[in-house]
Amino acid sequence: MRWTIGWSLVLALTVGASWAEELDDAIALFEDGRPEDARALFQEAWKERPRPAAAYYLGRIDFSSGEMEAATEWFEQAVELDPRNADYTFWLGNGWGRQAREASIFRQLGLAKKCRTAYERAVELDPGHVRARESLVEYYLQAPGIAGGGDDKAETQARELMAIEPAPGHRLLARVYSDREMNAEALASYQKAVESDPSDRHSYYALGFHQQAQERWHGAFDAFEAALERFPGDPDALYQIGRTGVLSGQRLERARKTLLEYLALEDFEDTPGEAAARWRLGMVYEQLGNLANAVEQFEASVRLDADFPPARESLKSARRKVG
Repeated sequence: MRWTIGWSLVLALTVGASWAEELDDAIALFEDGRPEDARALFQEAWKERPRPAAAYYLGRIDFSSGEMEAATEWFEQAVELDPRNADYTFWLGNGWGRQAREASIFRQLGLAKKCRTAYERAVELDPGHVRARESLVEYYLQAPGIAGGGDDKAETQARELMAIEPAPGHRLLARVYSDREMNAEALASYQKAVESDPSDRHSYYALGFHQQAQERWHGAFDAFEAALERFPGDPDALYQIGRTGVLSGQRLERARKTLLEYLALEDFEDTPGEAAARWRLGMVYEQLGNLANAVEQFEASVRLDADFPPARESLKSARRKVG
């Protein structure tokens, strides 16, 4: 009997370890940008025994492919199996929220309330869950009162997060101020976000984008230059310095240089693509009076993306100027 029980235990542990490895492999495929390859492994894991992680990632895969109802059902199962997991609950809120955006007016309110409830629960489970706080703040700012919205609630969320994670908390408070059109207060909060944690790159970009929106060009340049100094070679900083030059007509030589550096990286994952960068570079050349190089960059942009209307329009305009 002891021998039988012992080997049964070993077999159970071995099977458990095997499926844990399968889940690890599936997660690695998902994070490597191969969701459909990962799907099969997650489905096998789910068939063998319902696991919250398998349901969660199957939901993520369906969410990314636009299958919102299927995704939400998977997130519901993940939360049912592991109700104290803030990530699962946060993504359930995302599922309800996306469905609400696409639903008929008769279903929107009910779905929106489910979205809000899930975000609130995620924050309750993990008060330092930045993405859940951010989503909840956006919900409170955008939703009408009947759906539980309110900028006072948004401010409360921002200040609560500030006590736990100062940099994202200051950014959220700035977002609330921006919604109220309190631009000076928003600027001060974005600056405090940078000061509170100079290693948080998101704060530099939030500050820079705010300055761009206010057409405070020197401030925008300074924010992105500070990001580049802190994170040498950062693609977003290079691109945004160039973009700020285009929008403002200022520091054009600097804009040209950073866009060329950006294009030399040849890695545009999670950043504006090469077509957008060449279009921006063409605009810089055009403002510098170098129409030949401008046309060359616009043509390259159109070759890379024939369905990029801004580049096509810029190309037509530049060709007319060349004559």
